Amino acid sequence: MVAHEWRLLLQGIIICVYKCIICLGWNFYVPKDPIPYLAFISFAVIESGYNPYMYVIFNKTIRRHVVESILCKSKKTSLTTIVNVATTIRTIKKSQTNTTQNV
Repeated sequence: MVAHEWRLLLQGIIICVYKCIICLGWNFYVPKDPIPYLAFISFAVIESGYNPYMYVIFNKTIRRHVVESILCKSKKTSLTTIVNVATTIRTIKKSQTNTTQNV
């Protein structure tokens, strides 16, 4: 397998394991103490938005743009940067769709 296929496989495994843990916990375990309950609810809320985290973790281009934006090192953090990131995300989604259709 090529490097991007390994990363895609790793993303899928992380997402599946995370969703299974949250689902099992949500159905079979409800903590009685307030701090574990708050942590559990926080993880359940984060579950609905893990895609941006996956993109930042596994895509070098998006990660570089995010770090530049956070550290204000980008000389031109403008619409061009946003369009580049959006284009990269769209390309990733298309390649994932094509990969699933070919399998």
